[in-house]
Formats: sequence, C-alpha cells, structure tokens
Amino acid sequence: MKTLQRTLTIVKPDAVKRNAIGDIIEQFEKNGFRIIAMKMLEISKHQAQQFYAVHAHKSFFNSLTDFMSSGPIVVLALEKENAIADLKSRLGLAILFITHDLRVAARICDRIAVMRQGEIVELKSAAALFAAPEHPYTRALLAAVPGRRSASVSAVT
Repeated sequence: MKTLQRTLTIVKPDAVKRNAIGDIIEQFEKNGFRIIAMKMLEISKHQAQQFYAVHAHKSFFNSLTDFMSSGPIVVLALEKENAIADLKSRLGLAILFITHDLRVAARICDRIAVMRQGEIVELKSAAALFAAPEHPYTRALLAAVPGRRSASVSAVT
C-alpha cells in the first residue's frame, strides 16, 4: 500500500551561504520528492528559541539558536509516496531520523551520525557512540542528556 508522506526540511544558514540550495533541491527532486512549499526567510534569535524550545535546557541551545538566526534559511515542505521505504531501500536505512535528542536516537537507531553546522563529525553504531564518543561536539551533546551518567562524557568548554 502506498502512503503519501510529508516532511519539513530546513536548508540551514551555512548551506545557504555556500549557495548549495539548488544542489540540495536537485537531490530531493532526483529522488522523487515533490516540493509542496518553499520559502527563504530569516528568523530572529527569539523565533529560533521558540522553534527549538524543547532543547532550551541543553548546553547546545544558545549555539544552535545563534546559528539558525545567523543568516537566511530555506524552509521546504516535501512530499513523496512511501518516503521512508524509499530512503530505506536507496540508503540501506531502517529509518532516517533527524533529531537533536540523542536519547530518542539511542532507543530507535542502529547507527547515529552527529552533525555540526552541516558537517558529519562522528558516525558510529549507537552503542559505540554512547560508549566512546570521540568528537568534542558529540561529547557535549551527550553531556547535555538529562540523567546521563558516564565517565567517558565531558562537556566542551
């Protein structure tokens, strides 16, 4: 059974600055996604704080909201039949899941890619990432997980 699925995608300020919007849209279109709506806009620090409010207590909140309000972004509403199944078969993924909450990712993901400002800084199995994070940004994210206790995790200063 085919199910039409929609997703929200944000082309972040660093990608906009690098003039990568067209390349990103091209990849979505080549993979059968239809753009339902698209808008370039700039959000204020306050708007970014509201959008990411779920992360307000985390150590990366200020840098995230500073980054997202640092320049123009492009917001896309995308649509495709069986988008998750398509991504699974094309990329060998069980699920493509994007979140800032590593607790959730740890529960449902086999592998986790940690991205900072559009670049993958660490890619490991979920178990390996939580047991021995290598990148300072990954360690900072893990240190911000409420209730997490681990000697291998230290915050970035």
